[in-house]
Amino acid sequence: MTESKNNIGCTAADCASETLDAKAGQSLSQTPASASASASASAPAPDVKDVSFTDYVYSRDRKITANPLTAVLPDFSTMTIRHLCKQLEDEPDSVADHANRIQRSSYLMSLASEAFFPLSRHIQLHNIIVLMLKLGYRNRSINETASIPTAMEVLEHYKNGKPFSRAQSSLSASVVGCSGIGKSYAIEQILGLFPQAVRHHLPDGQSFVQVIYLKVDCPADGSVKVLFTRIITELANLVEKQYSNDFHNSRRITLEILMARALELMDRHKVGLLVIDEIQNLVHCRNNHEILFNFMVSLSNTLKIPILYAGTPKALQFFQDNLRIARRFASCGIYAWERLVPDSSGLLSGEWGEFVSNLWKHGVLKNDPVSIPEEIGNALFECSQGVIDVLMKLFVLSEMRELELGRETLSVEVIHTVFREHFKSIEPMINALKRNDVQKIREYQDLTIPKEEFESAMAKSRKRIIDATEEIVSDPDLASDEEIINSCLEIAAKCGYDTNNDRLLEMLQIKIKEQTVRDSGEILVRVLNRIYAERKKAENSKTSQEQKPQARSVEVSHELPVEDANQQQF
Repeated sequence: MTESKNNIGCTAADCASETLDAKAGQSLSQTPASASASASASAPAPDVKDVSFTDYVYSRDRKITANPLTAVLPDFSTMTIRHLCKQLEDEPDSVADHANRIQRSSYLMSLASEAFFPLSRHIQLHNIIVLMLKLGYRNRSINETASIPTAMEVLEHYKNGKPFSRAQSSLSASVVGCSGIGKSYAIEQILGLFPQAVRHHLPDGQSFVQVIYLKVDCPADGSVKVLFTRIITELANLVEKQYSNDFHNSRRITLEILMARALELMDRHKVGLLVIDEIQNLVHCRNNHEILFNFMVSLSNTLKIPILYAGTPKALQFFQDNLRIARRFASCGIYAWERLVPDSSGLLSGEWGEFVSNLWKHGVLKNDPVSIPEEIGNALFECSQGVIDVLMKLFVLSEMRELELGRETLSVEVIHTVFREHFKSIEPMINALKRNDVQKIREYQDLTIPKEEFESAMAKSRKRIIDATEEIVSDPDLASDEEIINSCLEIAAKCGYDTNNDRLLEMLQIKIKEQTVRDSGEILVRVLNRIYAERKKAENSKTSQEQKPQARSVEVSHELPVEDANQQQF
C-alpha cells in the first residue's frame, strides 16, 4: 500500500518536518537517544515475510480472524501442548558420546546461552500473547487509519490539565519476577514463533508492511523520551525506512512530538503487540508518569494496540503509586513469575524438579548417573535458590571444573566451591531468597553474575582444559595416528570393509577414543579413506582373479587345434 496521509494532515515524512519548522531558528544536535538509535539503525535488516491475499488462512472464529491482519498469524488452535513445547524448546547441537574434553567444554559454553526448556508458565504466557494479538486486531483493518492527535493537540491538552483521550478498557498484561528468572528470554522465544513483519501484496497492486510485534527495553534512567525514540527506531529498522533520522538532528524535540510520531507510525504499520521490557526503570522518573499514562491510553483506545510489560518486583512499587496506571498494566492480569522451587512431594518435584532434571540430561560427564542424584539437586537449589540464570551458569561452571580436574562425575563439593569462587557478588541476594526477605529482594537490581564475569570464568576454565589435554596428547604412551589407523583397519578387515555397517562405525569410534584424547573426527576420516582404498584394492584383486581363466581360454582358442597342427606338419 502506498503511504497515505492520516488525520494529522501530513505524510510520514512530512509529519516531523512540519513540527520542526514550527521551531525555526533552533540549532541541530542529537537527542539523548541518538547514540543507541544509531546503533540500532546499523543492525542488519530483518527478514520480511511476503504474502498475497491468496495466502491468507482464516480461522473458524470469523469474529476474530476474518481480516488480513490476523490471517497471517500462525494457527496454534490445532497444536498440542507437547508440539508447542517442542517448538519452543531450544538447545545446542548434541555432543557425541566419544567427544573429548575440549569438545565437551565447547558444548557447555553453548548450553549456557542457547538452552531453553519450556515450563507450564511459558505455555500460559504464549496463550496470553496469542489472545492479545487476536483481540487487538479484531476491530482493525488494513484500510482504516486511526484518528491520532497531533503534537500540538497533545500539548494543548496537557496545558489544560486533562488527557487527550478518555480511558476505556484496554488490553495489557504484566510479567513480574526477579531478575534472572528468564522473563525476557521466554518472551523472545514465544515471539519467535510469529513472523515479526509481513509485507501484504494487495489485489490492487499496492503493498504495505505489517509489524506483528515490537519489543523495546525501557531505558535505565526511565526516560520516556528515549523510550519513544527507541520505538520509532525499532520500527524504522523493521520496515527499512528512515523514520528515525527525523529526530537525530534536533536539539529540542519534545515528548509530545515523539509521542505523536510513535503513535502515527505504529498505526501505519498496524503493530499488533508492543512489548516493553525492564519496566521497573520507570520508577526512577516520576515526572513522566502522566506522559506514559496518556501514551498507553492512546494505544488502547485509539489504536487498539495491546501492551505486554515485563519487569522485576520493583515495578510493583510503580503500580502502587498510581492506581490508574496499575489498571492499565493489568487489565489482562499481572503474572508473578516466582523462582523455581520444589513442591511438598520432594526435592526434585514441581517446576524445579522438571527443569533441573531436563538440565541434567545435557550434562557431559561420562560417569554421571542417568537420573540426577538427590544430593546434587539439593546442592544446586541451595546455591541458586531456583533462579534459572544462576542455576544454568552454576551447572555449566561446575561441569567444566570437573573436566579440568579430569573427573567424570559431578560432586556436591565442586558445586559449592564454584559458587564461592564465582557467585560471591550475589551471595547476599541468594541469602535473602533463602530467608524469603521480600523487602531485601526488591532492593536488589540484578540477581545474576555479570555476563562479562561469567564469560571470563568460562574462558579461563576452557583454557585450563585445553592445556591439560595438550599435556596428555604429548604423552609418549599414547598411540600415534598411524598406529590408530592400523588398529582400525584390522577391525574393518574382519567386517569386510563394509562402511554401511553401523556396528563397524561404532567400533571404530570406540577404538579411536581409547587411543587418543584429541579430536577423533579427523582421524576417523583418515581411517574411512584407508578403508575405501583397501576395499577398492580387494575388489580389484577379486576382479583380476575372476578374469584370469577367461583370458587363458581366449588365448588357447586362438591356437590351432592339435589335429590341424599335426596336419600342417605334413
